[in-house]
Amino acid sequence: MRRSFQTRIKRIILLALAFVLWFAALAHGAHDVWASSVVFLCLSLIAMAVTTTCLAKSGTIKLPLIFPVSVFLTVLWFSSLFSYDVNSSRLELWGWFFVSIEFYLLINMFETDADKTFFFTSAGIVTIPLSLFALWQQAKGTADPWGHWEIHSTLVNSNVLAGFGLVWVVFFGLQGIPRAKRLVLILSGVLILLLARSWWAYLSLLFAITLSERDRLKQLAYSFPRKTLLAVAVTTAVVVLAVTYKLRVHTGPYDGVGRLSYWRAALSMGAAHPLLGVGPGAFGSAYPFFRRGGLQNTLFAHSFLFQLFAETGFLGTLSLAFFVLGFFQHTRQRAMQGDFRSPFGPMLAALICFSLLNINMNYLVHKLLLMAILAALMDSPSNHTFRVNALRIVALDVSLVLLVPLWISLFLASRWFTQGLWYEERGDISRSLSAFQNAVRIDSSQADSYRHLAQLYWNRHLHSDGVDDRAQAITSMETAFRLKRDPSTLKLLSQWRQTQ
Repeated sequence: MRRSFQTRIKRIILLALAFVLWFAALAHGAHDVWASSVVFLCLSLIAMAVTTTCLAKSGTIKLPLIFPVSVFLTVLWFSSLFSYDVNSSRLELWGWFFVSIEFYLLINMFETDADKTFFFTSAGIVTIPLSLFALWQQAKGTADPWGHWEIHSTLVNSNVLAGFGLVWVVFFGLQGIPRAKRLVLILSGVLILLLARSWWAYLSLLFAITLSERDRLKQLAYSFPRKTLLAVAVTTAVVVLAVTYKLRVHTGPYDGVGRLSYWRAALSMGAAHPLLGVGPGAFGSAYPFFRRGGLQNTLFAHSFLFQLFAETGFLGTLSLAFFVLGFFQHTRQRAMQGDFRSPFGPMLAALICFSLLNINMNYLVHKLLLMAILAALMDSPSNHTFRVNALRIVALDVSLVLLVPLWISLFLASRWFTQGLWYEERGDISRSLSAFQNAVRIDSSQADSYRHLAQLYWNRHLHSDGVDDRAQAITSMETAFRLKRDPSTLKLLSQWRQTQ
């Protein structure tokens, strides 16, 4: 009876974690402040529920790789102190912190393969509404003037949608679940891939299938060497042709070689700031200072590794390598036993392969998905299991509560900023000033609010010729540029300083 009750509690917690993935997928990838804040709140509440129920009963907590994870988060924190965009770096830092919490929650909940299947099946059902909404966009939408279709469902960008659907096609294609449900979910994932129209997603899927079927492919290679060689040659030719075609595309704003320019800019950022980079999440703000040629601006490097190096420098890259090394040490035995024939190894391979040339890992939903897959692949040796007593459980819960003001301030300040814009558009200057002042009072890293305050002070200075307004305008604009290095902010600040 007691075991049945504990099983129900665990299933409820796993469903709650699956709901977090659902919400992130349906709320634009949880890429904006309000959606991220909801994810942070949900994970905090779930963590408190786990500590007060499951951990209190078992008396132990599993924390493998806690040292590499702590090192990585510490490097991100130091990097954020010197960021080109402090506000974005704070949000990115909190994102990595809370997906790390999700990682350890799932490690402690995944006791059997049935637990993993239950969680991923529950979370993967979200592909059904995503595919239906994508189909509706296809039916109601039209291509742009250059013939490009942007089918993104609820995930803002078609590449982000393709990367998300890709992982679930691999999971449902390899996982042994009831045939009817499996067929519906596979079709949903395939429909997402077809509508998102990402060549690299198809190649990543091919890579994942090859990995999962490597034993059979080896047998076929030994049995039919000539046919195997022909198949490899044809596959290689298709890949080369696809990449060549992609690089030669240049219609309207779509430039196939744009990624190469983004990667060169990322390397330049890393070279200019070799230790800590330009700050987590600050690639878009730093890019105009490192852009070469006439390419349009971008928020992302279109490669997880290049963006990581640009934003966190050598220390961030090395700390991630430290984590990866520890992870493979934990999973080495599983891999040697053929665990990559389970869905989780190919899922990880597909996700990482896709992220090498795409922006999907810049969205919180993909970080959540990555950590869930890593947790499913992890072993939990006894030397990484720690005993917890009531005092430690209370300390963990209190710590989570005390952290709330640090991340909720990002959301509250963004609401005041939005309110200030609303008042400004309607000409209510006094309320607009008050709203922006409240925003920077709540969150001192709100660069956009400082910039709008500066503009309002300057406009008032031009009408009344007030010396105080001019000084406040310049001071606010200087603060805005310090927090977010925007070339237009710097240009405006230089003009104001020269104006008497």
